[in-house]
Amino acid sequence: MVTRLFALLSLLAMVALTGCGDSAPPPSTPPSSSGGPAKTDTPKAAPKKASGGAAYDAAKATGTIKGVASFEGTAPKAKEIDISSSADCKAKHTEPMLKEDVLVKDGKVQNAVVYVKSVDGGNPEDKWSFEAPATEVKIDQVGCRYEPHIVALQVDQPLLITTSDDFPHNIHKLAGENAEFNESQQKAGMKATKKFSNAEFGDKSAKIVCNIHNWMSASLHVFPHPFFAVTKADGTYEFKVPAGEYEVVVWHESDKVAVPAAQKVKVGDGESKEVNFAIKAK
Repeated sequence: MVTRLFALLSLLAMVALTGCGDSAPPPSTPPSSSGGPAKTDTPKAAPKKASGGAAYDAAKATGTIKGVASFEGTAPKAKEIDISSSADCKAKHTEPMLKEDVLVKDGKVQNAVVYVKSVDGGNPEDKWSFEAPATEVKIDQVGCRYEPHIVALQVDQPLLITTSDDFPHNIHKLAGENAEFNESQQKAGMKATKKFSNAEFGDKSAKIVCNIHNWMSASLHVFPHPFFAVTKADGTYEFKVPAGEYEVVVWHESDKVAVPAAQKVKVGDGESKEVNFAIKAK
């Protein structure tokens, strides 16, 4: 009888301890606001905000900025390139091959790059979002020189690289804001297409060289907008813009010349404004 009473008392004590003890530990995963367990997966990064504002509408670019790059004073004389190390290149030329770093004819400057630095006080690429043109820009290897010497295109616009020479060249784009590449083209008609996802223009432009013929070079300018042009042999340039106030600059590759300061111009719908630049010898 005493044994049965002791066992009953022990059982009652155990029940009391279970009911009055510390509460169960909290779940290892905190509850979410919805009442269910929160997810422990690493959160995904926030989507990258697209640069630029409203989509650019080329149909609204009814204004024109144009002008002439002239040379003030006596232009540096073009130097002859020594191509005697390559019989293939010599066979392509009956006259001396001259450097293209400063090209001036009748007082007009070829291969100056004119472009918009700002519009209404800000960067064009912050005001608008630009779609890359589908049209290819071409650079050819002709007679052991790059044509054109200045290559200008937009971000993500295709660059077609080809050769008209029936002997090997290699196209070496030096590292800059866009990645370096180095590829060979062994015979006439070979082609390659490249795109560049980052802007690199003006003082940040990239060089394209040939490691087989060390005098071959071109300057690559990749713009984040379409407001640019390379001056022609007569020094002229022209590009279309929407109405606005623009800051326009000129760039030249040679360290032998000095370029003038940027100029501001206000252009209305359908208006044509001239912005001329006078480049001087240093």
